[in-house]
Amino acid sequence: MKKFFEPFDVNPDPEHIDIPDYSRLGVITGITFPECQNSDTVRIHIAYWDEYTEQVKYSSVYYCSIYTYRKSAFQEFCDKFNLIQNEKIDFANAIGTVCIVTFRPIYGDQLYPLLEDKAKNPIIEEILEEFENLNFTYGIKNIPKLLQNYWYLQNYDGFHLLNSQHFGIISDLEFRPLKNNDKMTIVHVTIFNGGAPRKYRYFLNSMYNAKYSDFLHTMGILEDSRECIRKLLYKPVSIELYTANSGKTYVSSISKFKKLPSPEMKQVKMLLKAYSNYCINSKETNRDFTEI
Repeated sequence: MKKFFEPFDVNPDPEHIDIPDYSRLGVITGITFPECQNSDTVRIHIAYWDEYTEQVKYSSVYYCSIYTYRKSAFQEFCDKFNLIQNEKIDFANAIGTVCIVTFRPIYGDQLYPLLEDKAKNPIIEEILEEFENLNFTYGIKNIPKLLQNYWYLQNYDGFHLLNSQHFGIISDLEFRPLKNNDKMTIVHVTIFNGGAPRKYRYFLNSMYNAKYSDFLHTMGILEDSRECIRKLLYKPVSIELYTANSGKTYVSSISKFKKLPSPEMKQVKMLLKAYSNYCINSKETNRDFTEI
């Protein structure tokens, strides 16, 4: 009786341990791309061990909206299975890889590699023997052109988060009146760290400060008016971050976003459009960007 009853031990992850009944041990057998050429869906074919029938069964796990809403989930899959090679995705690295199939309420089934030290479990070793004679689809064909040039966004944290330039979107503008006809402008910026949105603020404390005029000049604003500044909403920018004495992280500088090659720039525009629509409708939907 080969029962796979220890899903949290094979791949411990606090985000997933509350739903162990949906974890399955499997192996990736192939990868296809529904609706090529500009498909935003990747289909992962898997064989998994069904502990109730004690048989190998077949299924698929879908990663959808890989350029926009679920970019972070797809990049997590790529990172976990070490698919990013020389800034390109090499799907061949995933074929034949043993994995854990875990159900997540928002995304559905997601895949995680089996940790090497957990593969020595006698029950798991016995199940893995059932996968040895499977037919794997080693030839991955018809990869969409856009996906061949996937715009991968690094996942930064700690030191690297503060010492890197990030792609961002100006997601909101806030104006606060001050004395002497002055005003404070707060620029809300969203970056996509590893594909997931993270929000930060850029403070322009006075319209008489050189920092304020430099910002207008950098962003190509010729007239200092609220209407002109609002034209910056949902525009792509490059930003840098810093940590204040309070321990909070803010934007230290904003500059124009330098255009990328055509395939990547197309993905930039897709993400811009999706996130701007989210910002406009978020108050009504009350959902996180990655949950749509």
